Amino acid sequence: MSCCWVVNLVALFKIIRKMRMIKKIAVIAIALLALHACKTRQLTDKQHLKSNVKQIIEQIQNNEPKFATANVSRMNIALKLNDRTVNVNASCRIIADSAIHVSVQPMLGIEMFKAEISKDSILLFDKMNRRMYAIAYDYFESRTGIARIS
Repeated sequence: MSCCWVVNLVALFKIIRKMRMIKKIAVIAIALLALHACKTRQLTDKQHLKSNVKQIIEQIQNNEPKFATANVSRMNIALKLNDRTVNVNASCRIIADSAIHVSVQPMLGIEMFKAEISKDSILLFDKMNRRMYAIAYDYFESRTGIARIS
């Protein structure tokens, strides 16, 4: 019985030696692969690269989506009035090359103010007091310094 046990132990040691040898071979193989993979990069032709970048930019510009309107259904605006800051909810709708509509709803979604900004004028609507104010954009630009974008 003891002989069988010794034979099994010798066989186990042989298997362990083979496994160690396999591990060493695997480590050497991985190291060789890693060293082989780290070769120097080839230099590219800069002129070819510039033309390729120009083509990519042109493709992006040609595939750019064309929007007629943009809607921001919910946004927050911070108004500073006489050393006091008031945060209100608002919504905004932009019509391309035409106008910007901003609706201010300070509480419970009730519209209190509305502004329509076009290329030549600004219309302000005070819904609570039922008044409308019209301002020429040139006057607004001279008072605020915010230039119109053409």
